[in-house]
Amino acid sequence: MSNQIEFRHLKYFLAVAEDLHFRKAAERLYISQPGLSRQIKQMEDDLGIKLFERHNRKVELTEVGKYLKKEIKGNLKRLDDILNYAKLLNDGIDGNLKFGYVGSVTKIS
Repeated sequence: MSNQIEFRHLKYFLAVAEDLHFRKAAERLYISQPGLSRQIKQMEDDLGIKLFERHNRKVELTEVGKYLKKEIKGNLKRLDDILNYAKLLNDGIDGNLKFGYVGSVTKIS
């Protein structure tokens, strides 16, 4: 496996995996469709796996592509949470604040 996979490759892969359409994904990413296709092909070549089944007017995820979509999406969400928490730490906001109350207290004699 090559070390050429970059964050943008993961974003591009997720866009195509979610839309299952290269042109729509390219529009959403504000890049050209041929450029997106090249980036996805480069990712597949670097990883040595096939992520999509391409037909005349249809794109489908392979089983490997389905697995990667699920895992990458979850891990990018986790990374987003980590970065947001780092920003809170930077701003001096740390920890959790929890409130609790007792609805009613009765004294039984």
